[in-house]
Amino acid sequence: IFSQFYRSAGADLSKLDQVQAAVERMDIDPSAPTLFLSECVFIYMTPEDSSALIEWTRDFFSGPICYAVNEQILPDDAFGQMMISNLRDRGITLRSYRTFPTLEAQEKRFRDRGFTGAKALDMNDVYKSF
Repeated sequence: IFSQFYRSAGADLSKLDQVQAAVERMDIDPSAPTLFLSECVFIYMTPEDSSALIEWTRDFFSGPICYAVNEQILPDDAFGQMMISNLRDRGITLRSYRTFPTLEAQEKRFRDRGFTGAKALDMNDVYKSF
C-alpha cells in the first residue's frame, strides 16, 4: 500500500538488509515522525532479532518515532498457559515470551534500546482509558 500519508511493505524482519531495502523503496523521509504498528510480531521473532530491529529503526529514523505494540504477556497465568499450549499443538513457537513476559519487561525492552519513554498497558487498562 502506498499513498501520500501511509506506506507499507513486506520484508523478513529478521533480515535488516531486507528491511532497509524495503524502507528505501518506499521513499520514506527518515526525519518525518513515524509510527510503527506491531501486532503480535515481536513474540514470533527471537529476542535478538526483535531487539536488532528496534535498534535499527532507532538508528535509521532521525525524526520522532513511536511504536504501538500489541504482544502477548503473562505466559504463566491460566490464559497464557492455555494460549501457549494451543499454539504449540499447532506447531507454532512463540520465541520471546520468556524474555519479555510482563508489561515492565516490554517497557524495559525499549528503554534498554535508547528510547526515552515507554509505557505499557494491558488490554484492561486500554479499555478503561479509552
